[in-house]
Amino acid sequence: EMEFFQSDIFGDEDRLEVSEAMLSPFATRDFVFSMRFDHIGVCSAGLRRVVLHDLTGLFSFAYENDDFQRIEVLPDLRDLSGIAFSSESPTQNANAIKTVLDEGMDYSMVREYRWGDPIKSIHWKLSARVGDHLTRVYETNADPGLTTVVDLYVPAGDPAAVMQLYDAVIESALSLNYCALQQGLSSTLAYVDESGGRISFEGRIGDEAARALVRMLKPDSSAYAGRACELLREEAESRFSQSNIAICTSVLDDDLIEALIRVKRNRKNPILLLAVPLGQVMVEERELSKSLRRLDNAQIAYQMLSSAEDMAKEVAAS
Repeated sequence: EMEFFQSDIFGDEDRLEVSEAMLSPFATRDFVFSMRFDHIGVCSAGLRRVVLHDLTGLFSFAYENDDFQRIEVLPDLRDLSGIAFSSESPTQNANAIKTVLDEGMDYSMVREYRWGDPIKSIHWKLSARVGDHLTRVYETNADPGLTTVVDLYVPAGDPAAVMQLYDAVIESALSLNYCALQQGLSSTLAYVDESGGRISFEGRIGDEAARALVRMLKPDSSAYAGRACELLREEAESRFSQSNIAICTSVLDDDLIEALIRVKRNRKNPILLLAVPLGQVMVEERELSKSLRRLDNAQIAYQMLSSAEDMAKEVAAS
């Protein structure tokens, strides 16, 4: 009897399969164990134990095997080609405008004044002539691309629910990154590691980058709490950030909403992908109705999803 097993990222046994065979003395035989991994992450699998019996079944000997295989299950990419990103350079970034004003740079055009524009940017002479406030628009070093912030924090709960939320967050982030590249935009994926350092990947996310991301997934992710929100605020204030700033997360709180509003006020396009427990989209919408209204009022795009596949279906339907 051969006992093959596989475990999830929590170390819990996910599957056990027993195979039986008859062997003559000194005979050898190959065995194949097929495995299906339903969730991303670092798992274990292999031969756990071999039990030898005599023909009568009276005697047996068990050999325990501690040499398991470490399996890294990588995310899948989904087709999100229907998503539209802003292709305009965020020339109205308030911090960038303040900087170029201080540097005495020339403006490239004028437009109607919007709330949040620096007073110094108002073209007073032209405003008086047309009878409305007009503001100068300054070119900056910003890039009309996409930065996707990945939140590696998932609240503790049922192991199956935690792994499903990890799947939704990671696969949606990588699919969004790839979608931007398909549309000819530059794309960056960023997250914070265990030590608090920023990790960024530019362009297409290859297997090595995906492995590095998967290795960050932990049964207890409390060390990551609030880190992605801090990273989002940094992107909001950065003069050199990109036009579209997305965050893939399983937590929606006041801090995240304020960070998204800050992105919007700095004339960038915020995108929220919120992972929710499987089959709980309607329930979560009711529970988060107040928070979602704040996003609607701020004209911040968001989508609630239980998997990246859900998101792909939604995009295809629209």
